Amino acid sequence: MKNQIKETTINSIQYIHLTFDLWSSKAHDSYLGITAHYIDKNFEIYSLVLDIGEISYPHTAVEISHHVSKVFNDWNLEEKVLIIVIDNGSNVKSAVSRLDKN
Repeated sequence: MKNQIKETTINSIQYIHLTFDLWSSKAHDSYLGITAHYIDKNFEIYSLVLDIGEISYPHTAVEISHHVSKVFNDWNLEEKVLIIVIDNGSNVKSAVSRLDKN
């Protein structure tokens, strides 16, 4: 399914916007969710969960940015991301600023 979405959807859109959310489970495992938002050629709005991956503790900006970079590469998003919306967590803000450096 993922390959089909990449070939039919991701490759056909010019820009994509992302939202990130980092949270911990009751078992104290930490996860980073990355959701893509885009508008198709018919001006329909779509959201697509790209990844919910476990993030090792501590949740440093380096660890988060490496995880996000892997998702970018996996989905071929390097040239498509226009906006990233995050919460006010300093580690996530720093991770986003590091993305061009990875």
